[in-house]
Amino acid sequence: MQKPEQKVYYPDPCYRESALIHDYNELYHEFEKDPDAFWRRIASDLLWFKQWDRVKVWNHPYASWFTGAELNITYNCLERHVNNDRRNKVAIFWAGENGRERILTYYQLYKDVMRMGNALQSLGVQKGDRVCIYLPGIPELVVSMLACARIGAVHTVVFAGYGAKALNERITGAGAKIV
Repeated sequence: MQKPEQKVYYPDPCYRESALIHDYNELYHEFEKDPDAFWRRIASDLLWFKQWDRVKVWNHPYASWFTGAELNITYNCLERHVNNDRRNKVAIFWAGENGRERILTYYQLYKDVMRMGNALQSLGVQKGDRVCIYLPGIPELVVSMLACARIGAVHTVVFAGYGAKALNERITGAGAKIV
C-alpha cells in the first residue's frame, strides 16, 4: 500500500508575529534547559492568591505541582479579563439551531457566573457539595460549570438528551445534592 502524500502548510508570517508561541523549538529548548523555571514563567500569567513554595515535587511516579499555592481558576477565567481592556471582548460565541446566536462578553459572563453562584448558595450548595448539571450545549452550561468551580462545588455534566433512568444513575452515582 502506498503512503498518502503528506502536505505541510505554513501560516502567513504575520500570524507568527502575533501568536502566543512564536517559536515552538525555542520554547521547548527553554523547557529542557530548566523545566521549573519554564513552568514558573508560564504560571506567572495566572493570578495567584498565594504563591507556591515549589514548582514541582517529584516522587516517582507522582508529581505535585505548585505546592502551597492557592488560586481560583474562575478568577483567572473571569476577573483577569474583566479588570482590563478585555471586559467587553467576546468570551463566548454560541451558535444554535435555526441560525440563533448569542454573544457573551467577559463582563456579561462574569455577571452571569456570580448570579448563578449566588443562586446555588441560596439553595444550600456549599464547598465540596456535588452538583449535577443537566443542560444542553448552551451558554448556561458554561456559566453553571464556572459557578460551581467558583463556590468550590464539584460538578458533573449530564447531557440533556439522556432519559430519566440514565439521568437517575448519574445523579445517584455522583451523590449530587442538587440538579
